[in-house]
Amino acid sequence: MEESWATLRELEDNLSDEEKAILEVLGQVGASTPAELAVRTFSLPEEINKPLLSLKEKQLIDISQVKGRLGGDLVTLNQRGLQMRQRLRLGRRVK
Repeated sequence: MEESWATLRELEDNLSDEEKAILEVLGQVGASTPAELAVRTFSLPEEINKPLLSLKEKQLIDISQVKGRLGGDLVTLNQRGLQMRQRLRLGRRVK
């Protein structure tokens, strides 16, 4: 079930520019590591953790652990995050 646009609008008003940039990058390239997101959003690696944790708390992304030699965190948009990205893109076209 899709979340109401009113709920998403309220959530959108509370997103930082960094969070919006992360949602856009994830929508463009798909699953990414925090380091990749830092590069693509022109952030330092230590600056990316705060907006990632905020997006996770807002239930817009999922962060999973990948096991193995090259393992680590993998960040993906979830359904709510996809809806928010769509809303952000529509808002840019209207303005």
